[in-house]
Amino acid sequence: MRYWSGNIKAMLEGEFGKDKVGHILIVFPFGDDVSCSWISDARRESVINMLHHLADHIESPDAKIIRPN
Repeated sequence: MRYWSGNIKAMLEGEFGKDKVGHILIVFPFGDDVSCSWISDARRESVINMLHHLADHIESPDAKIIRPN
C-alpha cells in the first residue's frame, strides 16, 4: 500500500502541485467482512472527519452523486 500511495501522491503532485491535493487509499474485501486497510497523506483526524461528511452526503436524498453500477 505504501508503494501505491507513493505513486498516487507523485501523480497528484505532478498534476496539481505539492500539498494541493490529498489522497486516501482504502482496500477492503467484498462481502460481509467489515475489515479494511487504509493509508493517506492526511492527518488521521482529517480523514475521519472527511469520511463522516462523505457518508452523510451520500445518504442525503438531495445528493448529486454518480453511483457505481
